[in-house]
Amino acid sequence: MDSIFLSHRRADAEGPAGRLFQSLADQFGRGVVLLDQPGPDKPRDARKSVDERLAPCRVLLVLIGKGWLQARDDTGLRCLDKPRDPVRLEIATALRRGIPVLPVLLGGATMPHEGELPDDLQDLVMCDGAELTPAQWPTDVQRLIATLARVLGQNHGTAVPVPTAVAAAGRRRWGTWLLGLAVLAGLGGGSGWLLQRQAAERARDAAAAEMRNFLVREREAADAAAAAQQRLAAEASAAADRLARDRALAEAAAARRALAAQAGHTPIGPTQVGITPAGPTPAGTRQAAAQP
Repeated sequence: MDSIFLSHRRADAEGPAGRLFQSLADQFGRGVVLLDQPGPDKPRDARKSVDERLAPCRVLLVLIGKGWLQARDDTGLRCLDKPRDPVRLEIATALRRGIPVLPVLLGGATMPHEGELPDDLQDLVMCDGAELTPAQWPTDVQRLIATLARVLGQNHGTAVPVPTAVAAAGRRRWGTWLLGLAVLAGLGGGSGWLLQRQAAERARDAAAAEMRNFLVREREAADAAAAAQQRLAAEASAAADRLARDRALAEAAAARRALAAQAGHTPIGPTQVGITPAGPTPAGTRQAAAQP
């Protein structure tokens, strides 16, 4: 019997996994939906056990919570890096067999990037998937049910149950069929929405990185301009100091020349060269001079 297999980590998505299992079992039948129940006792041959569990699988749902990518064992080793990790084996086996793999993002979790996954899981990022949020759980689950119905119908070539929400939309045969086809076409046709969202997120991250680089370049340019202004200001200050010093030296030299010029043009008195001034001679002096 074809089955829908739910792969999850207990510590990461145990609650949502049980809730989703119940919703899918109510829709497709309890025997169709298989929920992996990893226990403390692991089988000796983990790969053989995974092969047996996935034998009837036609769709693998990978439940990815916020702790799925970085989940670690008791030794601190990341679980996905362990070759015998059951979750890794389940996904790798499904990808190798060509079984459709649908990542289901839980509670705001995001798809891991290719470089964050082991080599045998890197094709997971190219798989279409779905998103389940607590606030819109019923609506999100109905979208997932419609996608599963479409996938199972394509794989099997037979009719599959129309989602419950569609079947309850009306009781008239033609109205129900038309509504079911519209819902399946609308929801199934958008199977690439996750890839589009990832592309948009990558574009947003690239734009943010470019903006950060632009801001860094602008800050570096501003720092360089500020340094250049400081250098020019320092050079201008040094030039002003030199000009003031030269002006002071010039003024001092001019003052010395002025003092020297004043000293060279001062009038010299007769007594300074031993000349007797001309004038009337006293009588005694004349008599003394007249005697032989």
